[in-house]
Amino acid sequence: MALTKVHNRMTEGSMVNVFDYMTATQISDVKANTAIEDVTTAIQNAINSNDTVYFPAGTYKITSTITVDNTSIIGDNSHNQSIIKYDVTDGSAAIDINGYYNNGYYTTVKNMGFKGPYTSAVPVDNKAVFLYNNSAEDIDAYFDNCFFNGFKKSIHIKGRGLTVTDSVFVNTLDAIYLDRVNPVNEGSEGDQKEYSGARVYQIYNCRFHSMGQGSCVSNVEATNLVADQLRGVHFVGNYIDTSARIMNGPCRESVFTGNIHIYADPNQTLFYNNADDYDYVTISGNTFATYDQSGPDRHNKQILYCGGNVDTCVFSNNSVWNVDEDVIEVAGNASRFVVTSNNFTNVILDANTTAAHRVLKIDGDATRIQFNNNTIEVNGVPTYADYVVYIGGTASDVDASNNAHNESALSLSNKGAYLNAQRKINYGAAAPTSGDWVQGDIIYNTGVSAGGTVGWVCTTSGTPGTWKTFGAVSA
Repeated sequence: MALTKVHNRMTEGSMVNVFDYMTATQISDVKANTAIEDVTTAIQNAINSNDTVYFPAGTYKITSTITVDNTSIIGDNSHNQSIIKYDVTDGSAAIDINGYYNNGYYTTVKNMGFKGPYTSAVPVDNKAVFLYNNSAEDIDAYFDNCFFNGFKKSIHIKGRGLTVTDSVFVNTLDAIYLDRVNPVNEGSEGDQKEYSGARVYQIYNCRFHSMGQGSCVSNVEATNLVADQLRGVHFVGNYIDTSARIMNGPCRESVFTGNIHIYADPNQTLFYNNADDYDYVTISGNTFATYDQSGPDRHNKQILYCGGNVDTCVFSNNSVWNVDEDVIEVAGNASRFVVTSNNFTNVILDANTTAAHRVLKIDGDATRIQFNNNTIEVNGVPTYADYVVYIGGTASDVDASNNAHNESALSLSNKGAYLNAQRKINYGAAAPTSGDWVQGDIIYNTGVSAGGTVGWVCTTSGTPGTWKTFGAVSA
């Protein structure tokens, strides 16, 4: 692509080639991917000149931060062909982008790669991109088909408004690190900016790989005094073949759906919120599985832990595999919490500790809880007082009906008076003479005949319990 140098911002849709600001030696170095020549000044000059800058394929070595003011950066067709290499480890970013749109432009980064020196073994302090807006909180930046490799924080956004699609994150601690500016005083008619935290983060169809104990999305900035008000995270259709958490920190009004997390870790909780609340959060249609390395099964510690309260949340239609401890744990109170139509396979595995484990554990009070239509497979007989549902405080309007599990020694709940207990319905030629049965279990008569009975019902729980005939058939 041959473009003419420009020194003033051009009309919408125009583009300048960064090579137009480089010497022949620098261009040759970039094309050869040797990354010896420092091209920081050339890139900065190109960005200062235009609203859109094109980076041909190659590796661009920079030694200090590039400052971008609403300029879009476009690389070659593949995300790993136009690469900005930044080896500085002082906590700075390869690119600082001052956000929100200018003259009709939103900041866009497309088909770009960013490479740094961070690994879990060499945890240096660096960033690929830092997004901010000092005048308002809105940023609204777009990243499409990008590649991030070797950064403590790949995208650090201090404000709100981010879309990331079809991108890859490798060797990073926090792929997307959410933050915000100080509370903005919008006056009495403001649009909730002052206390709304940050919102509108869309992460679609991305891959997260080789991240160790990192997080795909992180909301744990200590200086963010309203982190508990974060809302609007849409994490959809992503592939996580690493043991990284999916969400670290609180969130509200957020959706996590259609994701696949395949690389379990016994020290990891996929949704971890240490102290704050989860409100209006949906986690549905995901697969949380083990990664088969032709060896022992790998397990996650937990799928979700909330150190605060849960209100109006849905956990549904997920496939959950290989979890050691409580699959879902709420340390505070829970209300309007729906856990339905999930497949829990090989869960509450850690029977070698003094602590019991549950599929759903609510340490505080529980009200209007639905735990329905789930299938639970436990690997082995529980050693301790394990329950499918455990409620530490008071319980009201709790429904745990229509669930199926494979282990008769596993009690449905410690709050049986508040729950619709699970009933087994089987078929046979006679009432059972062995096995554990509970009041209300039914055996339908496979040899029913005129003058006989429809079947037998368990009237007293036990092994095998007390059974009585029911349903006389007319002669």
